[in-house]
Amino acid sequence: MKIAIPTDDGLIVAQQFSSARGFLVLTIQLGEIVQQEMRWNSSHDIFTANNAYYSNLMDCDSVIVHGRGSNSRIYLQSLQKEIIDTDETIITKALIKYLNNSMLKETNVCCCP
Repeated sequence: MKIAIPTDDGLIVAQQFSSARGFLVLTIQLGEIVQQEMRWNSSHDIFTANNAYYSNLMDCDSVIVHGRGSNSRIYLQSLQKEIIDTDETIITKALIKYLNNSMLKETNVCCCP
């Protein structure tokens, strides 16, 4: 399984998915991180439509986000990516929560007012 985390520096979860400088992409097997890589967006990608991010996310199964907007949610759902919300801003803390299965997944979120 591959998980992408939007980030500007590789340490902090970006507040806005659509303006992140890149994605930390982690490969997880049997609950362990076996590979990680930083995939930077070009400066052009940051200021254009979300479609520019497709190549960085196409092999990922899930995206851990913090503070995403409704446009980003629609975009990620159109790519059939699982959306996982975190209240953590530090990537390592967010990963610990994810690996301990204590994060809120989009499929479990109630949309009712």
